[in-house]
Amino acid sequence: MSGVYTTLRKHNTRLWRIWYRMNRRCGTNEDGSPVDKNYIKISVCDKWNKDISGDAGFINFYDDMIDGYSDELELDRIDPFGNYQADNCRWVTRLENMNNTRWHTTDYGKRYLEARKRGMNRHTIYGRLERGWSVEDAFTLPIGKKPYKTREDRT
Repeated sequence: MSGVYTTLRKHNTRLWRIWYRMNRRCGTNEDGSPVDKNYIKISVCDKWNKDISGDAGFINFYDDMIDGYSDELELDRIDPFGNYQADNCRWVTRLENMNNTRWHTTDYGKRYLEARKRGMNRHTIYGRLERGWSVEDAFTLPIGKKPYKTREDRT
């Protein structure tokens, strides 16, 4: 077993780092506190878990995820609230990965993604919100447009 692990690890260092960091993010410190507070409710399946399966965890991860792997892609959880397991993981571009975060699954996050597609950046949106624009106007009005104000609003 260790010969297979060593060979796979040497020939697939990036893939091994992805597996190792996935396990580290979901792990706990010596005092029992989470390593990464963003991953408190996320775990690695037993089959891939380095603490449970040891070296075989990487071999299993490799077998399950090598199809579709490319050095340009990142590991992504299809359901950002789900665990790391074969039926919830895929290889995607950095942009796809960043757009599939827990935050982007909220109504606010979905509006943000739509606004980005129309050429707005976060500074435009946050600036509008800081100036008192309604959430609807901040996300939907084209750049250069201002919300309509009545005479009463100007006083």
